[in-house]
Amino acid sequence: MSWFQFSDDHEKLSSIAIVGLLLVAVVAMLFAMLSTKCFGYNNATNVTAAAASSAASAVPALIALAATAIGAVAGFITHKVSDQTNGTNGTSDPILDSPNVPSVYVQGKVNIPLNASSPNSYKLTYLMDMQPDPDPDGKASIDPHTGAFSWCPTVNDENKSFNVTFVVTDDHGGSASKIINLKVNPKTIS
Repeated sequence: MSWFQFSDDHEKLSSIAIVGLLLVAVVAMLFAMLSTKCFGYNNATNVTAAAASSAASAVPALIALAATAIGAVAGFITHKVSDQTNGTNGTSDPILDSPNVPSVYVQGKVNIPLNASSPNSYKLTYLMDMQPDPDPDGKASIDPHTGAFSWCPTVNDENKSFNVTFVVTDDHGGSASKIINLKVNPKTIS
């Protein structure tokens, strides 16, 4: 969660309100402490009796004001955190369906469409990692926008197994992943 990057005007306004509430709490607490000799002031010698009585009677109200401001800050932070962790299905992370694992043959085109969704309708980006690294001539790739994975295994990939990790991320820090194993079979002769 970033405190200095705002995704919309509501977040900017909320952050300004939080800073304002914190300032109100600090000023109210400082005034209450000064009024009740917390810093060693002697009200009888430094201020008139009427002013001391007036300040002393304001202390409970100032403490209540400070407590309310602090409570509002805590409520905002709790809302902010729960907003990031509780989507419509209990999580704001994207949901990545398990992909179908096709039969893979040397020099045969492999296409695996990925299907993912965001419970909060956030923008999704797809990534993948293959281990061990396949022959670069096979040009394994994934479209970051659609999740379409494609690969054409070469003779150098024959009889090897590859763990492919598919990851989908959203633009709010959520992610989901699935791992599949692709074994490259020898080229079939027709």
